[in-house]
Amino acid sequence: MRALSAALLLATLATPAVAGDTKPTPAAPGTAEVTQRLEQIASAGAKVAFEVPRFAFTGNLSVDKPGSPRDVVRGLPTTALADPRYTAVVLVDADTAWVSAQLGEHYGCGECAKDPAEGWLRATALFERAPAGWQPIAWSITPPIPSGSQQEAMDDGIVPDKLARDTAGADDVASLFESTIGDAKKFSATFSDRKETVLFGSELPERYAGAKAKAQITAWNFRFSLRDGLRAGLSKSGSVAWLAANVDGTPKGAKAGVPFRVFALYERTDKGWKVVQMQFATSV
Repeated sequence: MRALSAALLLATLATPAVAGDTKPTPAAPGTAEVTQRLEQIASAGAKVAFEVPRFAFTGNLSVDKPGSPRDVVRGLPTTALADPRYTAVVLVDADTAWVSAQLGEHYGCGECAKDPAEGWLRATALFERAPAGWQPIAWSITPPIPSGSQQEAMDDGIVPDKLARDTAGADDVASLFESTIGDAKKFSATFSDRKETVLFGSELPERYAGAKAKAQITAWNFRFSLRDGLRAGLSKSGSVAWLAANVDGTPKGAKAGVPFRVFALYERTDKGWKVVQMQFATSV
């Protein structure tokens, strides 16, 4: 999310430094099975069965209305392990949960938990409880991208896959997103005060939790605009909404915008819908 004229940020294979997050959010008690479920689904080698989600950003793919589980796991590592220091899980109600995690990528490893990660993914996912266990509703599992790579993609005319518009059941959330993204202060005001709120920027160190997530939206001071379609939907309980969109983010004083994919989770509160998770990714 930094200015594209900045020097290329090289992604380290060690545990990533995290900007603005000196006190990582640990997973809450009783939510280990949600994290484990995310790890299983994000691990191609696990070959675990799960229901088809309604939407997925996976790696470089925008999978709009996937037809099978295979459609949404292409390119994922053999084994994905969540870093517990940068994992936040919330059980919103008995049947609804969200998780935010930094996943270490492992390929052909023996004891993966002891091996250094070969790369990193950031994951934001909404789950619902079912008889067969926690099932994914929508997710974004994408790699961090250095600003230099973003610039190269823009120079090559690469933008995220176009999305169809479908906001059935979550029209008010879609309207809130569209009406606030053009003003950093208004957009920031839609963020929850929850300590578990997490904002991922497009680069590796950019993870902001709690009040720092809201503050960072203002600090970036991007003016976002919707580029094409938008997808949104509700959990069965109606307590959480998910939203996916392609946007152009224009820094203050810049003439051209930067293309991003945005995935967000909103929680219904007595003060209206509030962002509890947001993840920016690119098309590289």
